[in-house]
Amino acid sequence: MTSIATFNAPPYGRSGASLAVVKSGTDEKITRRLRAQYRWLKRFSHNEGIVGVYREVTYPSPHEYGYEMELLTPIPMHKRSLLSDLEPYVSEVLPTLHAVWQCGNLGTSRMCEWHPICEWPEGGPDLHGWWYQIVRDYGRPDECETHGDPTMENVLLRGKRRVLVDPLPDVTSDGRAPSCRALDMGKVLQSLIGYERIRWMGDEPTYPDAVLVHKLRERCTRDCDWHLACWACLFHVRRLIPYQEHMMQFAWLKWLPRIEEMMRELAQL
Repeated sequence: MTSIATFNAPPYGRSGASLAVVKSGTDEKITRRLRAQYRWLKRFSHNEGIVGVYREVTYPSPHEYGYEMELLTPIPMHKRSLLSDLEPYVSEVLPTLHAVWQCGNLGTSRMCEWHPICEWPEGGPDLHGWWYQIVRDYGRPDECETHGDPTMENVLLRGKRRVLVDPLPDVTSDGRAPSCRALDMGKVLQSLIGYERIRWMGDEPTYPDAVLVHKLRERCTRDCDWHLACWACLFHVRRLIPYQEHMMQFAWLKWLPRIEEMMRELAQL
C-alpha cells in the first residue's frame, strides 16, 4: 500500500512549510509505479495545476521508495461538496490536462489499434467491437502525454486552486492502453457520472450535467477523441469493478447497462 506521512520542513516550494512523503512500503509493483509518478510529476512541475515534488527519498530496503511532494488539502468527500465541486473541477482540471496533452504529441498513435485490450476480460466483445467501430468510422487517435487517472478523487486543493496528483504514467508505457487524450477524458466522465459519490456515499450513477459535458466535448479536436472518451469511461468503470467491495460489485454490475446507455448517447453529441 502507498502511505503518506507529513512533516514540517523549511518553507520552500508552492506549499509553504509543509511536505508530504509518499511511500511505497515493500510492494515492488507500487515502488515501480511511484518511481514513474515522480519522474512524470518532475517533468510537469512547471504546471501550476500539477502537484509539486521536491526530491526522491531512499530507504535501507531496495524495495522501498518514496518522494517528497507539497502538502495539499483534500476536497471533502461528502455529497454536497462533491456536487458543488463538479463545475470548478472540470473548469480547472481541463486546462491542466490540455497542457499535458500538448507535450510530446507524437501524431497518430502507435497503439491506436489497442490490440492488448483484447487480453483484458473486462473489455468483452461488445467493447472491443465498439472500439474498432470508432476507429473505422472516425479515425485513429493522436498519441500524446496523459495523466492517466484525473478523477475528482485525485484532485487536491492548494488554497482554492485544484491540483492534480497521483498520475498513472505506467498505464500507457507498457502498451496496455493507448496514450491518447480519450484516456483522460474518460476518467473525467467517470467522475461526472458520480463515481466518487457512489464509492463514498452509496449513491447511484447519474446523467452528467450537460454544461460540463459540453466543456469536455469542446476539448476534443477530433470526433474520434470524443467517441473514444465515452468508450473509455465505460471501460474504466468495468476495470474498477473487481477492486470494489463484494456488495458494491453487484451494484456496479447492475448499473453497467445504464452507464453504457449514457455513454453511447453522449457519444452522439
